[in-house]
Amino acid sequence: MSSVSAGYDGGVQQQQQQQTASVDTWRSQFQSKINILPKPKGDCAVCFYEQPNFVGSSFCVGKREQSCTKVNPITAPGTIGSIKFGKGCNLVANVRVTDAPYDSHVDVLSTDVANTGYNLTSDHSVQEVYVEEAGRACFLGTPESGNGYGLCYTKSVPIVDDQYRNALTELMLFKSDAKDFDVIAYENDYYNSPEKSVVQRAVSESNKPGLSQRFTGYSKTLDTSATDSSTGMKKTLTNKVRSIEFVEPEEDSTPGSVHSPAQYAV
Repeated sequence: MSSVSAGYDGGVQQQQQQQTASVDTWRSQFQSKINILPKPKGDCAVCFYEQPNFVGSSFCVGKREQSCTKVNPITAPGTIGSIKFGKGCNLVANVRVTDAPYDSHVDVLSTDVANTGYNLTSDHSVQEVYVEEAGRACFLGTPESGNGYGLCYTKSVPIVDDQYRNALTELMLFKSDAKDFDVIAYENDYYNSPEKSVVQRAVSESNKPGLSQRFTGYSKTLDTSATDSSTGMKKTLTNKVRSIEFVEPEEDSTPGSVHSPAQYAV
């Protein structure tokens, strides 16, 4: 082998190694905070691609067991160019996006996105992704024990788990065209029903009914439509969610993305 040929082969090998390292670096940034990354089964997965149009490095997340209810934040690379949904199940992705310089929002996605506009060099980059089966409502929060990030529900809950009674601060709904729903959060047990709860009876007798709010999509702070008469500020259910009710969607509600990533694409 000539020195020129050897040099060429060595250069190609080095380039391939660099490309492999780049792929591994991008993929390795997908990390579950609770160490659960469900593997795809058949065509049941959400696949995230580094580049637009579903090319380049990819990382796929499958469906969790229904019995697994812990909120599963997955840290992700800031650049995700496109997202593809398998047809073997009904998965939804909530993508937490940084809006430079200091804001953020959550996109709720259930259909393919060929060009997200999520990029470290743009004003919109990815922080985390959450992947759940359509129909789940995940209330996020950190309990006093520090063990956990919240709980996901698929049906009404008359009494929230003890460790999260004073800890829920944020809501993510995993909605799709095929699975649409709303959630009502209540300040007290049993959906603020006085006849079912000792606490509620006491509240009712003091003429201070508990707060409640219907949510049709993502809520960062669990604000309600009620206003504090002394401050003029919106009342909030932050750290006050004690029961949760799943209800049919309002007639004028639209399932799907809260913010369309397409608007960020350039």
